[in-house]
Amino acid sequence: MRTIKRSLISGLSIAAIVFALPLRAQSITAAPDNGTADAGIASRAIANVAANDTVNGAPAILGTSGNATVAKSGTWPMNVLLNTTSGAITTTALTPVGTYNVTYLLCDLSTPVNCAAATDTVTVITPSIIPVADSGMADAGLASRPIPNVALNDAVNGVPATLGPLGNATVSQSGTWPAGLALTPSTGAISATAAVPAGTYSLAYNLCDRNVPAYCAGPTTDTVTLIAASVLPVSESGISDAGIASQPILNVAANDTVNGAPATLGSSGNATVAQVGTWPTGIVLNNSTGAVTTTTAVPAGNYSLAYRLCDKSVPATCNSTTDALTVIASSIVPGADSGTAVAGIASRAIPDVTANDTVNGAPVMLGTSGNATLAQSGSWPAGITLTPSTGAVLTTTAQLPGVFNLQYLLCDRNGPPAGCATGTATVMVTAAIVALPIAGSAVVGTAATPIGNVTSQDSVNNAPVSLGGNATVTQGAAWPTGFALNSASGAITTSTAVIRGTYSLPYTLCDLNSPPDCANATATVAVTAPYSEVLASAAPMGDVEFDWGRDGVPCPACNFGDGNDRANWTDRLGNLWIAHLNPTTGLFVSPNAQDELVDTTAYFWNTWGNGPEWAFSTQNGQVVSQLVYSRWAPGQPAQPQPPAGFAGAAYATQTAFNDLNSGAGNNWSAKFLPGAIGKGNGTPGTNNSNLPEGSQCNTDSFAEAIFKNFASPLQLFTEPVTSAPGTTPALVPFPAGVTSNGIGERFVPCTHQLLFQASAPFGTAGQTVQQVFWYNWDTGVIEQLTTDPVNKYAGFMFRAPDFGGHYIYFTLADHTAVEVFEQTGTNADGSPVFTLANTITSPDPNEIYINSAEPFINCTPTCTTYVFATLAKNNSQNTITEPNGFAVIALSPATPLFNILVTAASFPARQRLDPEYFITPNGPYLYYNRIVPQSGSTVYKNEGEWFIDMQLGAPSGTCVGSSAEGGLVPGC
Repeated sequence: MRTIKRSLISGLSIAAIVFALPLRAQSITAAPDNGTADAGIASRAIANVAANDTVNGAPAILGTSGNATVAKSGTWPMNVLLNTTSGAITTTALTPVGTYNVTYLLCDLSTPVNCAAATDTVTVITPSIIPVADSGMADAGLASRPIPNVALNDAVNGVPATLGPLGNATVSQSGTWPAGLALTPSTGAISATAAVPAGTYSLAYNLCDRNVPAYCAGPTTDTVTLIAASVLPVSESGISDAGIASQPILNVAANDTVNGAPATLGSSGNATVAQVGTWPTGIVLNNSTGAVTTTTAVPAGNYSLAYRLCDKSVPATCNSTTDALTVIASSIVPGADSGTAVAGIASRAIPDVTANDTVNGAPVMLGTSGNATLAQSGSWPAGITLTPSTGAVLTTTAQLPGVFNLQYLLCDRNGPPAGCATGTATVMVTAAIVALPIAGSAVVGTAATPIGNVTSQDSVNNAPVSLGGNATVTQGAAWPTGFALNSASGAITTSTAVIRGTYSLPYTLCDLNSPPDCANATATVAVTAPYSEVLASAAPMGDVEFDWGRDGVPCPACNFGDGNDRANWTDRLGNLWIAHLNPTTGLFVSPNAQDELVDTTAYFWNTWGNGPEWAFSTQNGQVVSQLVYSRWAPGQPAQPQPPAGFAGAAYATQTAFNDLNSGAGNNWSAKFLPGAIGKGNGTPGTNNSNLPEGSQCNTDSFAEAIFKNFASPLQLFTEPVTSAPGTTPALVPFPAGVTSNGIGERFVPCTHQLLFQASAPFGTAGQTVQQVFWYNWDTGVIEQLTTDPVNKYAGFMFRAPDFGGHYIYFTLADHTAVEVFEQTGTNADGSPVFTLANTITSPDPNEIYINSAEPFINCTPTCTTYVFATLAKNNSQNTITEPNGFAVIALSPATPLFNILVTAASFPARQRLDPEYFITPNGPYLYYNRIVPQSGSTVYKNEGEWFIDMQLGAPSGTCVGSSAEGGLVPGC
């Protein structure tokens, strides 16, 4: 809407203006309207364009006594007209079908006038009025409504016809209708009075739309048939038990008809019933409901019961018939029942043993108001019980497999004396033998135990497998020479003669029943070439993080020609460095790995548990690789704890490329995130923000960061990686009682979603368990994804190609199992629904603890999702005194793989920290920092950065290799 004001100040002195009375500001509001007209008919599309307009706060009124005028503005179509007196927009019969936008001016009556413009829309349609003939039936002699609405199945201009003041259609009688038959225009109902005789009547009506003038179709003829009165009672029969008050016939009129309609009793019904003659004592007809009831005194026998059915006319029309009632002697009839249960699981094997039993010919009803009682009979196993109040047969977890025939006693609650009979229920308790696939690895030419216990993930009757205790295990058919299964321990061993390859080894798990219950599964053993630890750089590089070239997609021209085959790391002096990698050799290019200096005030790499992270986005038409990290404020002392220091979440952006050898200086710009600037308790600031994590979606216009502060309880914030005006952090709204430690939060690739771990209430008051949470910062929805009593650590969510492209996430359960969940649905609030798809444990009982797990995808060309992780004997991955090893694990149960790259027991003992992958032309390499453990000392020897070829195959195909952390980009 645009307001047009004209004013003229002429012939007034300044003084006159100053001392003039104040004038109220004019307010003219013209609101757009919409209307419809029929083509081929002169129509009124809009009754008054000013109907919803206002002038100086009052409704706009046209005409000589009004406060406003209207006029056309601009060029109007030839056949669309505006009546300036009434405000009506009309069309002529020549107006073609189409949509017309017409502008009018609304003006007040002041001098000079104040006006406002608005654009109305007139839609001229081809009228389509489609009446459909109806038919109905009623009883002659009764006032009735044989057709509720003649327009019910009609259509007006393509939509259902709707009558009434708010509808789109009207109906009217056409021609002369017989006396007593009438049409109600407001509802469309055709009604008949009691005076209309039986017969068939053809009744014509017209259907019109509500345009002015209306467009109509018809007449259309509906048919009403009035039938002669007909009262037809139909005989029923019922059975009752002697000695029990009962209702053997619910309604004698249930299958009767009156004037062609079902007989309905009661004040609003169309019929009445009454006894005919004398009925036996104790047998009664309820006239209002039609029920036939018996008392306990009615003896066994057969009874004929006559009743009369009448309509409600005056005088009434009636007919009689006879119902049959059989009263039987007392009988207790238990029926055979059967059910199943699973050993080791408490269950309800049979819901109700009396479900098919009868007492005195009636179904059994237990409980104080029922007709029967129930009890166990004879000896029942300790793990199977009967519930007398419900008839349920229950099993406990202790019940072993077998087939059990159980007797119960069913008795008549009425007496005297109470009759009883014995029934039999059969329960089959089946075994639950669960054998799951498992994977392990060995090195060619070496005798090894690639799987310590093939049954470590299996169960027997819902209990963990205990070989020799509750289960046995045996080899399946056709194991290759050199493989053996130890049936006592479950270990799979290899000899030095086994050649390189991947082997599927079937095995059979059985319980100790006779005959045994068994299940089959397959163990997969990969026999690989020896894995070698290769020194990539002697420099003690701390917490190395690779640029997006790690995905097997090199880009030499990116980052001002700096490329993307590079890594960042932080030394012990707080210097943040860029080091370049030769992906062909796997070695870092410079001996000291100090190719570019980014900042001199970064946190020491091992001070607060995490160093700088890469953040990716596309800006100015190219992928930009930025760094987010924790930084000391320049000029301030580097203190060990943030509440006492001056530090916060920061980011660095490359502005050009010149390495240090060129003498061009530092070409990285380091800044604090806007939300980390300033000080304060409970809000982001340079003295309390830390541990930023960057998003890694190359197609984002800006990368996002998430960081924590040191409020109590701790808070998490998300913020764009930019210093653009208006950039502010957003607080992650933890649910009540949920707290986070600020470690483990990760972006769901290329979404506005986070996966993080937080402590949530569980069980008794005050108890908490660390669980996995999902958060959408666009909608504010948080969903707790795991709810069990086991602590969860780490976690990544992404689309996995080997799970059909579905979202999956994995987490570490108590550091001893990798749990993989697949999305199977979506909740009403948009949060995902996940189902456990795979659980993976270490096949080596000497190094069961899994830590530092991160995912990646390698395509050869089939894409497989892996995680690499550290393995240790004890759960102490963050110490410098505990040696550890590495493993690479496939997440899909369809491709089992658990290859141990180097064991925790390897010699000499080494602590291997901060593993990261890089997909080279030869395949994925695993990089890490290697140190010599120093028992009882905080001083250690750092041996530099190393790598291992994971032997997963060279990347090929369209996707090459893709970072799971960054989604299926950029490789796919």
